[in-house]
Amino acid sequence: GGEFEFTTVTRFGEATWRNALGLSAAYGEFGDDTSILFQGTVVDLSVNRVPRSRDYIVNFNSAYRHPVGEGLDGLISVSLQAEGGGYDNATNSRSSEHYEIYDLTLGVVADKWRLTAYGKNVTDEEYRSVVVNNNSFHNNPALYGVSLTVDW
Repeated sequence: GGEFEFTTVTRFGEATWRNALGLSAAYGEFGDDTSILFQGTVVDLSVNRVPRSRDYIVNFNSAYRHPVGEGLDGLISVSLQAEGGGYDNATNSRSSEHYEIYDLTLGVVADKWRLTAYGKNVTDEEYRSVVVNNNSFHNNPALYGVSLTVDW
């Protein structure tokens, strides 16, 4: 496996634009002669992929902040999370689902408080996150809201 991270901060006068990109990949295999006992049967896992290791994971965040008044900044940010490849189980009989999730935030920030409107998973992407005892569990649907944070 491997991991890469790249971050930039660019200033435009009083404005700031921050970007962060993270990439990672993992590929693990069971060793020769690896087996498990499953429902009374020996199952050979030799050379199967290790479950829940992904071919790729991508995280990208971009945030722009600009003064809009005395002691008040406007903020807009966009995030992408994506994963693909791999298997959910040790026998490699169930492929992991690929997904791309987009989040958005728009707000105003002052010295001691922050007011934001946000959208998480704005495209309402649905994917299977895990299977336990033949029960599939999925990610959260789109979520929208407003948040007020005050520092004391």
